[in-house]
Amino acid sequence: CNRQNTEQVRSFQFTEEDVLWVGRAVLPIANSLISMSRVIFSGDPSMTLKVFPVLLFGAKYGHLFTVWRLLATGFFGCFTLPRLYSCYSSHIHEKVEGLNARILNAWKSCPRKKLVAAAAVTTFWNLVSVKTRVMAAFVSAVALRYHYQYGRSSRNSEGVIQRQEQQQAMVLED
Repeated sequence: CNRQNTEQVRSFQFTEEDVLWVGRAVLPIANSLISMSRVIFSGDPSMTLKVFPVLLFGAKYGHLFTVWRLLATGFFGCFTLPRLYSCYSSHIHEKVEGLNARILNAWKSCPRKKLVAAAAVTTFWNLVSVKTRVMAAFVSAVALRYHYQYGRSSRNSEGVIQRQEQQQAMVLED
């Protein structure tokens, strides 16, 4: 049998237009991802506190997530969770406000607040692993930095407003 053993050679050639098209498609997405990552990892304490739970959860349980599970979770989240929230939002807010009121009343009526806080910290410290202690210390340091950065600025701005009101009152008196 006479068979011709010829292979068809396929050649792909990229033109300058193909490269420009890919660049126009990819570069805006890459720029937005880079700018978002700069905002997220800027070192701002408030952003660190917002991103920390997501990063910790991803580090702990990231091996369980596959592309299909992420797609299924995203599909479920996009279509089901907004509907559930719209149906039960008033009930959720009512329960949260009631729980906050109960906790605040219990804390205000507690005569030994420092003892309770020390016992809670000691219990936490003795029951968790070293890795969790390090993460808790990191979050505490970020929370303190956030408090010093933003808590003092709001107090200072209130003090500036009060001083300005006092100066205006003095001017009006003269």
